[in-house]
Amino acid sequence: MENLLTQYPMAWAMIGGLMGMFTHILKRKVKKESATAIVDYFTDNMRYTITALIGMVVSVLMVYDPAIAWNKMMIAGIFAGYSCDSAFNKDK
Repeated sequence: MENLLTQYPMAWAMIGGLMGMFTHILKRKVKKESATAIVDYFTDNMRYTITALIGMVVSVLMVYDPAIAWNKMMIAGIFAGYSCDSAFNKDK
């Protein structure tokens, strides 16, 4: 299992980015800033979601360093996903 974790840090960073995007909508739901369902938030206005996803991928690629441990890359991915979803993905 350790080999799988250390072999693909970029994949873990991308998974972290998706987790960050999901965390942002959960924060919006908790604060009652969004009345839509979680799936509808991502699918109703697809161009904003795609923009946020592209921004997250570019952000992860910018901070990626193969010398950094997989768990630190995952945390960087979470921050990138949360930030990009916050900046680009707008609710209707």
